[in-house]
Order: sequence, then C-alpha cells, then structure tokens
Amino acid sequence: MAIANVKNVGRYYREITPEIVQKIASTPKEPDAATLLAQSAMEKNRVQMATAISKSNFEDRKLRVDDDYRRDEMMVRGVLDALKIEAQFAVDVDEGAIEAENTPTATQEPTPLPVPEYAQQLMGIANGPREPAPEIAGEQQVGSPPVGP
Repeated sequence: MAIANVKNVGRYYREITPEIVQKIASTPKEPDAATLLAQSAMEKNRVQMATAISKSNFEDRKLRVDDDYRRDEMMVRGVLDALKIEAQFAVDVDEGAIEAENTPTATQEPTPLPVPEYAQQLMGIANGPREPAPEIAGEQQVGSPPVGP
C-alpha cells in the first residue's frame, strides 16, 4: 500500500486480532468423504430397519384382519347351513349357540413387535415410546434426526 501512496491502511483492511484468529480456527471443518459415506450408510440402515419393522407390523395386522374375516365367513356359513338344515329336516337349530361358539371372547389387539435395543439405538429412540411409521414413503421417519448440515 505504501507504493500506492496510501497512508491509512486501516481504512481499507481490518487488523487481524487474536480473537479473529481464534474465531476462524473454531469454525467447523467440512466433513471428509469417508465421514459422509458412513453417515449416509447409517441413515440408509436406519431407514431399512424402520421399513422392515413397519412392514412386519403391517403383515401382522393384515394376518389378523384376514383371520377375523375368515372366522366371520365361517360363522355366516354355519348359520346359513343351520337354516338350511332347519328348512329341510324341520329340526330346531340354535343359531345363537353357533354364533357364540365362533365369536372371539377377547378383542384386545396385540401390541406391535418390539424393537430390539440395537435398532432403537440406530433409530435414535432408545428406551422411548415407538411412534408410528410414516404413511408416505417419501416422508422422513418421525423421531429421527435430519441428515446433513
């Protein structure tokens, strides 16, 4: 600047103080490629685990619904067969007893499959209540931290 005949250098440039140097040194560094790859692999595994658990719970629910449907269908067939027997043979059949035998006594819905501890740690919900999986495949799992800066 002296060559350009500028006497007041502070007017154009700030003085670098130790605080500024410390602030520059404390800024977070860009993650390297290996760290980014590991983070993406962890997130992929987390999504696969959540998807597998969600599919398992869905299949369990589907099997229970199919079982209920078949049981109801068998009950209706039994009642219809009883009515057919009554009509053909003039025998009194107790439809209420048939219905009572085929009606389940406990209608409590079983709990979803438990999440193993290692999966809870991967999914970031260790010892916490399970939250339902998202309905849309493009949505992010509730309770999982966002990926990226």
